[in-house]
Amino acid sequence: MSQVEHIRSLVKQAALYCAQGLLAESKGKYEEILSFLGSNQQFQNVEKLAKAVRGRLRDVDRDIAEVRSAPATPDLSPQLQSLIKRLFTFAKTREVAAMEGATALAKFGQYEEAVAELQKLLKRRCPAHGGCKKHFAMLPHPFFT
Repeated sequence: MSQVEHIRSLVKQAALYCAQGLLAESKGKYEEILSFLGSNQQFQNVEKLAKAVRGRLRDVDRDIAEVRSAPATPDLSPQLQSLIKRLFTFAKTREVAAMEGATALAKFGQYEEAVAELQKLLKRRCPAHGGCKKHFAMLPHPFFT
């Protein structure tokens, strides 16, 4: 593989990683390109190519910063939480349906609401209360202490 083909291959890999949301891998490929260009100055327009790669690297860094600054769990309105519970509840009995709804909320990152739903079930001493305890175990530590 020639050096030009090698650079093209790295650019394609970096773009593919970026398109797949693999931002750290994409950043690594762009850095690899810059390193390769720094050690191989015989190309025409090396500085122009390096400038374009640095621009893409800045874009990837911006995307990484945006992902890191995004909230860990989305804030959903009570209406959306209710919709999630309804859409992901398939059981015929009320207690099991309530557990499924709480589990769905937890899977969507709505831990506080899921804990509240499970605590309601435990207070009612539902026949399936053993299952509620099992569902508590899947929640992050701060929410079930």
